[in-house]
Amino acid sequence: MLVVLEMNYIFLGDLKASKPTQSTTFMDMRLPPEFSHHLYNLLVYLIKQKLKNSHSDVSAQDIDAAIEFLLFFLGDAPCHVIHGTMLNEVMEKAGSLVGDILCAIQKLLPSTIIKDDASEINLCSIQIFEKAENLKALLEEYYKSLTFIPSQFPKVGGLSFLDSLLRKLNEISISERGLGFMMKPHIVLLERELASLTSIFKDVVKVHHEDVILKDLQRRTINLAYEAEVAIDCILSRYNALLHLFWSLPTILKEIKNISVEVKEKWSDNLALKPCSMVEPSKRQPIQHSDLMYDEEIVGFHNDMKRIIQHLIQGANELDVVPIVCMGGQGKTTCARKVYNSDAIVSRFDVRAWCIISRTYNRRELLQEIFSQVIGSKDKGDKDDILADELRKSLMKKRYLIVLDDMWDCMTWDNLRLCFPDGGNRSRILVTTRLEKVGEHVKRHTDLYFLPFLTPDESSKLLQKKVFQREDCPPKLHDVSQEVAKRCKGLPLVIILVAGIIKRKKMEASWWHEVKNSLLSYLGESEGYGLSTMKLSYDNLPDHLRPCLLYMGMFPEDARIPVSKLISLWIAEGFL
Repeated sequence: MLVVLEMNYIFLGDLKASKPTQSTTFMDMRLPPEFSHHLYNLLVYLIKQKLKNSHSDVSAQDIDAAIEFLLFFLGDAPCHVIHGTMLNEVMEKAGSLVGDILCAIQKLLPSTIIKDDASEINLCSIQIFEKAENLKALLEEYYKSLTFIPSQFPKVGGLSFLDSLLRKLNEISISERGLGFMMKPHIVLLERELASLTSIFKDVVKVHHEDVILKDLQRRTINLAYEAEVAIDCILSRYNALLHLFWSLPTILKEIKNISVEVKEKWSDNLALKPCSMVEPSKRQPIQHSDLMYDEEIVGFHNDMKRIIQHLIQGANELDVVPIVCMGGQGKTTCARKVYNSDAIVSRFDVRAWCIISRTYNRRELLQEIFSQVIGSKDKGDKDDILADELRKSLMKKRYLIVLDDMWDCMTWDNLRLCFPDGGNRSRILVTTRLEKVGEHVKRHTDLYFLPFLTPDESSKLLQKKVFQREDCPPKLHDVSQEVAKRCKGLPLVIILVAGIIKRKKMEASWWHEVKNSLLSYLGESEGYGLSTMKLSYDNLPDHLRPCLLYMGMFPEDARIPVSKLISLWIAEGFL
């Protein structure tokens, strides 16, 4: 009670003002002794008060997230690492944030809640969320100035250790509260990168023992994986937790991403040089959505992605559908994938699921696909209606994001929409489609988002990047490359297909002109662009590789095809 009285005195001006933006108590006064300890005790008290008057709306959830972060921050004894003016600045921000939380919880008490206060409480929660993010950014900037010192623990276990760490990361990634939830943005990205690398390294062991560079990249990956586990364990045990959350873990993740780029590039080169090598499928498949195309850098759409992210994060508290509409090959799936994997989205939603619809689909398979991603395990073979009800119950009271990619008809939405409950917590569904009528049918509060074509400059940049990779386009080819890019009509898929044709003789200007002239006769209208360019790609393949491309028609539309399995099938057919 003494703590409460003392803190009530400190926050008295804020309570009278009743507006978070006026929380300036700490800017013009000297902080009292044991200030961080008092803040910590007040937060514990506020949690108890809030639990007595439980609220599950989005405003209360934002406040919960801010309290959890502050408890984590204050419990790590930041004064042991942060000193002087920086310490005072950080503690002022923390104190101001606690003051805002105190004001907000006062408004949430039954004795003070009236209908007119709902919008004000919602505004308070948004400002609390923004202040918490600002405090995190300040801490992150500070910890980046420190030196990262690797641990001295012995590193043994090889690829088996990566399997063990992946299981651990998967368990942490499904956390909905506490330190696990706080690490979630880093954990999800780390799991995705390590899953993809582990799959490749297992194939390397089977067919490329002599590749010294890949072996060195594998060694570096395992070392970084050990460092990641040390950092995660320190965070969970609250030992220098802030240092590891804001510096060690992001630094390790950045290094692993760099290695991932090198490994994928080297592995692709080896497959091209040794197409007849039998690549046995790895026993452990990578986590879903870790395919190479999903990690690829894209050109253009950056402003579009920002707008789509805003639609997903902001807006009404009710469940909303964000429809992305554009023609085939224009980049809607690539754009949606980048949004889906962005840090802002990963950290915002409790659960996410990605489901490809395609022209022909099976309702049960769609439900199973979404259910397995939401729960983390397969269903028990229940009937469709039971499975749909289980999915709905699993999503209840969770802030979720479901992506329904490539929807072709309105009936698909009608078959699935009852599985997605409206918990009033800003859950979102992102739908990509080629058909405007489908977008109109699924939309609720947000209007259709029509993805634009690439500009001439963006088209040229993408073409040159695909052809020359990390090299610059030679000046003598600059003009003709722009002319070729212009012929692609701003369609990313067409540009990528054309780049694949040009790469064979990329330094020959005459070849560029030949491809440009061929595009004039091959490219038809709108939806025919992609198909016509694929025909051009087929016509430019060597005779012995044409059956390999045609064999792809054996697989269902939008099916995931493991490279190792495809090569094995080609060899069995006698194509290679």
